[in-house]
Amino acid sequence: MLKSEEKILIADDEEPILFGLTELLKAEGYHVSAVRNGREALDKLKKENFDLVLADLKMPKLDGLQILEAIKNENILAEVIIITGKGSIDTAVEAMKAGAYDYLTKPVEPDRLRTIIPKALEHHRLLMSHKALEQKIEQLTRYEDLIGQSAPMQNVYQLIGAVADSTANVIVSGESGTGKELVAKAIHRQSGRRSQPFIAVNCSAFRALKWQTGERYFWMRSGKCRWKPRQRFFGRSKSGDSVAWVAKKKSRWMFG
Repeated sequence: MLKSEEKILIADDEEPILFGLTELLKAEGYHVSAVRNGREALDKLKKENFDLVLADLKMPKLDGLQILEAIKNENILAEVIIITGKGSIDTAVEAMKAGAYDYLTKPVEPDRLRTIIPKALEHHRLLMSHKALEQKIEQLTRYEDLIGQSAPMQNVYQLIGAVADSTANVIVSGESGTGKELVAKAIHRQSGRRSQPFIAVNCSAFRALKWQTGERYFWMRSGKCRWKPRQRFFGRSKSGDSVAWVAKKKSRWMFG
């Protein structure tokens, strides 16, 4: 998103600070609106969508904490940064615990402002992306090969979307016949590895299968065994390919 498309609301009753912050952020390319008290800020938030709010901790009518509370209670999707004097830092920390993204102390340092604003806006973009995904999933009756619109199935869809692009190992557990392999396939198809092969291995079919802790593992592909020791790994080769492999040596099954 372009900076000019990201909207920032500044609420401060001190005219020099309000003017200085407004001009600085406009020079950085942001779309900025300014108000002089908390009530005006809340009224504007109810009429327009803002990505970020800079709110002075102490203002007439509504202070920064009250604005933060109203934003959370009314589900207004905007990040909040509290502006505070040096003597009110403890209160600003409490504001962060209540949901504020961060705080700035007066006098506001331009470099600190330039650093914190992009981070807060990036956090807001992630929040909006997550909300959009939730809304999309709520409308689904089918997700890949999975079918269902119940609350538990919606939770499954959300989990699949959350872990799909992760490089971590994922364990799918459940009773026999509940669709564990379908979930695994859905994760694979939603991931950045979708162009790589997905290979399902039925471990219960190998009666002689034994897990060998500390043993060497061997590679097998297309029926050709290469008896070269390889370090143990799960799910992907060092090149990132999705693989599963099984081999047999000296009457013992080796699985990797």
